[in-house]
Amino acid sequence: MESLLLDESGNLWIGGSGIYQLNPQTRKFLHYDVTDGLQSNSFKIGAAYRAADRTLFFGGTNGITYFRPQSIQVNTSLPKVQITELRIHNQPIAAGDTVNGRLLLAAPFTNHSSIELHSNENDFSIEFVGLHYANPHKQQYAYQLVGYNPDWVRVNAQQRTATFST
Repeated sequence: MESLLLDESGNLWIGGSGIYQLNPQTRKFLHYDVTDGLQSNSFKIGAAYRAADRTLFFGGTNGITYFRPQSIQVNTSLPKVQITELRIHNQPIAAGDTVNGRLLLAAPFTNHSSIELHSNENDFSIEFVGLHYANPHKQQYAYQLVGYNPDWVRVNAQQRTATFST
């Protein structure tokens, strides 16, 4: 934490490794970095200023980042999630492949696809991706296999595989 500013809505803005916005009422952070348009991900100690017009300024290693918090529009649209791969016993299963003598996937995955696994096909993984192309590395996912995971499993954009084994 290198610098702190408070905006007119009561949010705390923290310069350091990027810029963080803390909403004290929800206790949730949003993190902004160079992929969001910052001049760098490194900010200087005490190099922050709130102007009379509500613009926030943060001094960093490559210059100054400035913005009006009320002008930031957070993208809240949920991306369509697509299954990209299914593996059973660590073997990839493609459309048209047979497993234990039966056709498991007649066509590539769609939102309406379903598969039925036999009890001996209990070691499987599903790879997936969110089809949203603005800052894909910031996407977060959650999955749950009812009866296996008691809670939702939350993962980031680098961990897009759900693995199940009994």
